[in-house]
Amino acid sequence: MIALDKLKQEVLKRKDEIAKDGYHQTIMNIMYEYWQQEDVNMDYTQILEWLKKEYGELAEFAVLIGKYNQQVCNGGHFQYYHNGYAGDIDEYNSDIPLHKNLVILLSKTKLKDEISLQVLKLLDELYIELDTEQYITDDYEEDEYENPDYMEVINTEMLNRFDNEYYKINDEFMEILEEYFKDKLTTINPTWDYKDDYYFAQIDDIEINIRMFESDVIGVWIYNHTKDKEILDEDYKNLEELKTILRDIFKTDISLPSIEQLKKIRGE
Repeated sequence: MIALDKLKQEVLKRKDEIAKDGYHQTIMNIMYEYWQQEDVNMDYTQILEWLKKEYGELAEFAVLIGKYNQQVCNGGHFQYYHNGYAGDIDEYNSDIPLHKNLVILLSKTKLKDEISLQVLKLLDELYIELDTEQYITDDYEEDEYENPDYMEVINTEMLNRFDNEYYKINDEFMEILEEYFKDKLTTINPTWDYKDDYYFAQIDDIEINIRMFESDVIGVWIYNHTKDKEILDEDYKNLEELKTILRDIFKTDISLPSIEQLKKIRGE
């Protein structure tokens, strides 16, 4: 949470960048600006490690998926691999560790819309196949020759097909991701649990209790344990009214249990 909070603070203060580039690109700008400093001598893998340590997995995911999109849209999956953005490129290595990590991080987002699931499937199925035959045997002369395609990518037909599949949905996917990053950076998502007839969550030292009465009125109680002070004890007509009040208190949006969840623990 410390790294995520640091990322939120850094991104949200860049209001002009957000207005111009959006939340996703602003995260990528943070990485790129640091990478371009004269005293920073890191390769792509190292800069990702720095980014994760400083700003957490959300920032790491933003850069990995952002670079994937940029590379594939510029020169296809072949360029994505060949420029080293899928993993540490090596002439004897078809492993793509950074890409595999990207698949894990995309899965962790729990994005369940049709477009995101299509992208996840495509990324999960991506692999690189290299020509590992160093020598070619001439069956007629029984001589061996250096293979000119040794360690070259040979599953290019599959990569081209993946290119076309991604190009059909990449614009929509980027829009979905922009909303995802905006939500993560501007909304507090506490872990809600319930006891008896009310939900409760903790945000730092502040406890929030929410219940729904038979009249459909929503009651909320908020208490600051550090200051030993009650912040709020009021009833509201609906969740939207409550969200507005919480936004005023916390200066950001707070994710809440749904109406269905509130009704369920009151016995409906």
